[in-house]
Amino acid sequence: MNTLIWLARLHSVAFTLTAIFVTHFGISMAMAQDVSFDFSRLVEYREVVPVDGDRTPHQRLIEMTLPVSVRFQGLADGEIEHLDFEIDGTPADLRVISFSPTTELASDAVSVETINKTIKERSLGATLSGKLPVPIGAIPCDVGPSVSAGMSKANEATEKVQRLPPKKPVVVSGTFAQGQGVFFKFKQSSQTSFEGVHELTVRFAAPIEWTAGAVRVSAAARGHKPRLWMDHPAVFAEMTTNIELYPAGDVPLRKAAVRRLEAGGAKGKSSWSLGELFLTSGARG
Repeated sequence: MNTLIWLARLHSVAFTLTAIFVTHFGISMAMAQDVSFDFSRLVEYREVVPVDGDRTPHQRLIEMTLPVSVRFQGLADGEIEHLDFEIDGTPADLRVISFSPTTELASDAVSVETINKTIKERSLGATLSGKLPVPIGAIPCDVGPSVSAGMSKANEATEKVQRLPPKKPVVVSGTFAQGQGVFFKFKQSSQTSFEGVHELTVRFAAPIEWTAGAVRVSAAARGHKPRLWMDHPAVFAEMTTNIELYPAGDVPLRKAAVRRLEAGGAKGKSSWSLGELFLTSGARG
């Protein structure tokens, strides 16, 4: 009889543990969690007429714009905290001149904060006491110095202090690889959205004889994911691939770029991770 009771209790404990496991892990497994990055791997660039400050011998300026579409599925609000993008011109020996978007700060508040401060000014009380003879009559006059121990008078003034509302970074961007690559970090904000299209523009200095080539693009979505009642850092998606640049309107060089993409397609796909790369209709020429 005791054996049957013990087995029943053991079965109940096992069932409870199974329910906990399903609650914390089964739901996330049943609901597909996905972050998709969608951009073309065939991108045209345009020539830029340099100003005097950007003019360098044996180099020319080119500018590319890469629209990146981001889509979430099955993720809780706030799990993803920032999106990271990198465009590396090292494979094509390109040097970064400028980029957009640049670092941007934003605030949830829209007005200047005003603080009232009260300033109190106090003074000491003083009197004179003593005895002086009066010319007429026998009435003496008391005159003499004395200082009171307490405060006798207080003046109050109000001072207003205005403070600007604090700002937090929405976009952080800069260069790496000794100025040959640029990174963009989009941070969580109530004023912007992670999902949608993000346009990344980079202006490169290219060798004078350079006409087309590949640059390396990386994308990642990072944040925190709940596991066993605690939040842990998590990478929801990351991928790295090459995109081919060609001059706008140059059909032969565009076809050559398509052939390079087709030749390296299998290798590029093997480097994809959780984030799936969708080729645009123009990527296959």
